[in-house]
Amino acid sequence: MSRPDVPMAWCEPPPASDESDEVRCVTCGDIAVEALVVELDRDTAVVKRSGLREEVAVDLVPDVAVGDFVLCHAGVALERLDRAPPEIGGNAR
Repeated sequence: MSRPDVPMAWCEPPPASDESDEVRCVTCGDIAVEALVVELDRDTAVVKRSGLREEVAVDLVPDVAVGDFVLCHAGVALERLDRAPPEIGGNAR
């Protein structure tokens, strides 16, 4: 499902201080980010965050659906979130 209008990855720089309580990847030091699934095609989805879209693999998240919020890192959805992230609405589903 590789599409020219959807970038393959976006990076979110880590906070300026190492004193953050965010969980970081032990391999690369990046943080996972929450995103909204807006399109789905088998094991690939297009997710949206802060107006940007990215294509991610969803093999690790069974039964993911359009409208779900997922935690993503390195172009892979790692898990479905039970609720919207606070900056997107934060209401329980």
